[in-house]
Amino acid sequence: MEIVPTSKSAHTKMSLESLNSYKESLKDQIYNQREQISKSSNRFFSLDTVTSYVFGVVKNNFSLTDGFAMGFRVFKILRKLFGRKK
Repeated sequence: MEIVPTSKSAHTKMSLESLNSYKESLKDQIYNQREQISKSSNRFFSLDTVTSYVFGVVKNNFSLTDGFAMGFRVFKILRKLFGRKK
């Protein structure tokens, strides 16, 4: 990508053809950047990415819930084993 200077020297003279070619090259660069942005956004917001994120969150929530339930079961069994005897 070419850096476009903001100020030009007063002594630099460009012909109309060179300005037109420079304008076309800048338009090509803009078009290429738009394509790259479009591809990146499509990849980022693709259905595969969104569904894998959603199912990952659901999987983690199920893991946490299952862990708490198993912890309560283990605690209940330990209380029965080591609880007060009447």
